[in-house]
Amino acid sequence: MGKIILYIAQSIDGFIADENGGIGFLDDFVDLEAYGHSAFYSTIGSVIMATKTYEDNLKFNYWYEGVDNYLFTNKGYTAPEGKTLHVKQGDPEPLVHELRKQEKDSWLIGGASLITQFMNKKLVDVLSLNIVPRPVGKGIALFQDIHTPYKLALTSSKTFPDSLVQLWYDIQY
Repeated sequence: MGKIILYIAQSIDGFIADENGGIGFLDDFVDLEAYGHSAFYSTIGSVIMATKTYEDNLKFNYWYEGVDNYLFTNKGYTAPEGKTLHVKQGDPEPLVHELRKQEKDSWLIGGASLITQFMNKKLVDVLSLNIVPRPVGKGIALFQDIHTPYKLALTSSKTFPDSLVQLWYDIQY
């Protein structure tokens, strides 16, 4: 059974982006291989993202290869040439129901409003939180307006030489 994994980086003070949506605080932490990203990526069969994440990927000419790409948006986006994109609107629960039937896990990438929707509907199974030792000050918080109670059960943790801390939790609703 595939799980929905929120795999994300946040600043030490709890933000996933600055107040303009920028992620410059991550600039010193771009060696994803050092943090086990390839091993994680090999376990997923799909990525789930919202508009801003998709727009950023297009700006950086980046595509999640070898997996199904799902975009939750109210805008009329299409996939870049040669790529496949499944555009979704509304309630994510039907998609999650189908993704949980898959052998591989699904990566919930962001943004904050989509994460909130998933958390409030109890659709996230695992949280992988990469805490970056940089403050942002003001910005977009990882968790916003979550009203569904949950508990986190730590399953693993790792500290890296650059002081990034990676925490893996099972989410219990």
